[in-house]
Amino acid sequence: MKKIITLVVILLPLLAMAGDIYVVVPNRFSFQKEDNQYQLGSLTKFLLEKEGFKVYFENEVPQELLNNACDGLRADLKNTSGLMTSKLQLVLIGCKGKEVYTSEVGKSREKEYRKSYQEALRNAFKGTALAEFKKSYRSGQGAVVNSQRSEVSSEQQASNSTPQTSHLTLYAKKTDGGYELYEEKTNELRYRLRTTFAPEVFLVQEIGTNTNGVLQKDKEGQWRFTFVRGLEGREESLETVIKF
Repeated sequence: MKKIITLVVILLPLLAMAGDIYVVVPNRFSFQKEDNQYQLGSLTKFLLEKEGFKVYFENEVPQELLNNACDGLRADLKNTSGLMTSKLQLVLIGCKGKEVYTSEVGKSREKEYRKSYQEALRNAFKGTALAEFKKSYRSGQGAVVNSQRSEVSSEQQASNSTPQTSHLTLYAKKTDGGYELYEEKTNELRYRLRTTFAPEVFLVQEIGTNTNGVLQKDKEGQWRFTFVRGLEGREESLETVIKF
């Protein structure tokens, strides 16, 4: 009987973890000048936990999640504030750079920055949209950004799954939040990288198109970009050489 009770005590936390949706909050959002400025990181973590998510700051991620980066989501904030109004949106990003959830715009006209940003963030969490996303994502329905995807032929799917090789050689310059990648021949800025909780996985912004994606090393040790293009969500994979 004691063995059964002990087994139940061990298994219950593991079963609970299996149903968790993990979210990683960056120490600093892209528009911030310092870590946790205006306590927006802490407030984002608190509000997500209030909605039932399992949340970590990027410097606190457990090893099992580091080993399986695609098991978690990454939180970001879109800041479209103007002179008189603070405007924030919560964005949740999957492991391939897909935005799987974007909230309504939270607004505030408070004059003091800290109060204004915090009120805007709280307003972005209002309503039932995040709870509905959580339910659908857990059931496997929320992993697709655009559910109205057009059908793709088997030939197109096959060609999309084959990685292309870039003839560009890129070199990296360190920034506060990650790296900038420049074309070696022309010194032209091509991509911006943001670090993630996995050491060889970066979120990517393609300069010129503002397309978001992911950069990571494959099993052969080759750097590979993955982008999701167009309304149909066409996945593009591109191998490249990067000098860090």
